[in-house]
Amino acid sequence: MVTELAIENSTGRGSLAVATDGCVVHTASFEGSGQLALAVARARREVTAFDRVIVGTGPGSYTGLRVAAATALGLQVAFNCELAGCPSVLGFAEDPCAVIGNARRGNYFLAVIRACRIVDGPRLVPTRDLRATLDALAPMPCIATTPVPENLPALICDPRADRLLSHPSSWTASVEPLYLKEPHITVTGKE
Repeated sequence: MVTELAIENSTGRGSLAVATDGCVVHTASFEGSGQLALAVARARREVTAFDRVIVGTGPGSYTGLRVAAATALGLQVAFNCELAGCPSVLGFAEDPCAVIGNARRGNYFLAVIRACRIVDGPRLVPTRDLRATLDALAPMPCIATTPVPENLPALICDPRADRLLSHPSSWTASVEPLYLKEPHITVTGKE
């Protein structure tokens, strides 16, 4: 019997799922990274141990992704289990679809999903080019993880941990978040 825990925390509303031999036996959602540990503790009451922990790697919230990765690393040590990362953009039921989210500083991220695989991206698209980029993908449905500009037609929802469980071919040994740009760092003046 193999027990897996999936954690998805790339947006403001996170989720987790526990599966035993591929069958989901527990799901939960939580608001903010501070609630992740409580959700894991509740899930832990359902099973004796985890054989594998899968964590969503984004793109998405810097803090959410780092907290999820740190939690997964801690669980790996505690349970001596396997660890895997999976792009968060695979956390949706729609297929094919385009997934977008606000990447800040005038950009959105874009990933195109077909046949349960990422066929384009994730990559940055300037906000000014977003409508034309999505029009070129029409009639493919668009899913947004954040509100969208200019009333673009998009279904706004969060990726789900249970969906990450169904993409083992996309799992990697790394839980390093998918960063699409260098971190924004304010440099102080010379002293």
